[in-house]
Amino acid sequence: MKTKIIRGSATPAILVISASFIIVIYGLLFVLGIQMISTNRQIMSEKALNIAEAGISYYKWHLAHAPGDYKDGGSENGPYIHEYKDPQGSIIGYYSLEIIPPQDGSTIVTIRSTGWTSNYPKIKRTIKAEYGIPSLAEYSFLSNASSWYGEGSLVNGRVHSNNGIRMDGTNTSLVTSAQEEYMCGSETA
Repeated sequence: MKTKIIRGSATPAILVISASFIIVIYGLLFVLGIQMISTNRQIMSEKALNIAEAGISYYKWHLAHAPGDYKDGGSENGPYIHEYKDPQGSIIGYYSLEIIPPQDGSTIVTIRSTGWTSNYPKIKRTIKAEYGIPSLAEYSFLSNASSWYGEGSLVNGRVHSNNGIRMDGTNTSLVTSAQEEYMCGSETA
C-alpha cells in the first residue's frame, strides 16, 4: 500500500486563522484608538472650561482694581486674548475676553470668556458671567443710626447699620454693622 502525501493542505487553514486573528487585533486597536482620542478630547474640553473660568476670574479681579475699565487696561475694543500658564510658567492655553459695559442706569457688566488649550486649539469652551454692584434694594433695613430689634421681631432679609445694631429678635439673613463693637445702654451687643 502506497501512502500519498498531500503537501500544503494545512496552509489554507493557517491563512484563514491568521487573517481572522489579524482582523480581530486591528479591530480592537482601532476601537482603543478611538476611545483614546475621545478621552483626550473630553480632557481638553474640561481644561478649556477651566481656562475660560480663569478668564472670568481675571476680569473680576481687574474690575475690582479698575471699576470703570471695560477695555482690559487698553483703549482698543476686544476681544482681548491672554496667555494661560501653568505654575512653572509654560503656556498651556489661551482665553479670549469680550467685555460688554453696563447699559445706562445699570451696573451689570457682561463678561464672555472663551478658553482653549495649546494642544487642541479647535476645542473651545465659553462662559458668560454678569457682574454688578449690589443694589441697596437687597436690604430689608438700611440705617445710618443705631437700631434695636426687640424680642419677637422677625426680619426677613439683610439688615445693615453704619452705627450699632442690637438684634434680640429673629433674622433670616445677614445682620451687619460698620461698627466692630456697640454699646446699647449698659450692655455690649
